[in-house]
Amino acid sequence: MRILPICRREVQSVFKDIDFLSGTAEWISYEKLEDMLFVFYPKNFILDMGWDSVRGKYVINVTRDESHVPVLKYSAATEEDIKTLLQKAIKKVDCESRVAKPYYGGFWETEIIEL
Repeated sequence: MRILPICRREVQSVFKDIDFLSGTAEWISYEKLEDMLFVFYPKNFILDMGWDSVRGKYVINVTRDESHVPVLKYSAATEEDIKTLLQKAIKKVDCESRVAKPYYGGFWETEIIEL
């Protein structure tokens, strides 16, 4: 796993001790920003996490092939909840990226979880 931290601060973070499995984290920000995390997985899956300041929630989207249509969308207001959902998303996208068919594979409808 290769991590390229762009915005680095020695603070507690939702990303501390997270294993992205087969993903490569290309952007990590420890601030509550619209773009906080980008992780690229095989077969063109992208896990994107950020802070939605309007809703006051963290949001995780998983897309494929730069479609910008989420195949998985999770949101939560607390770091504890988003860390749980982030681990769930990582496991799902890692598994899906290993077995996916050329057109969305097992992720056909958007899976949405809001906490």
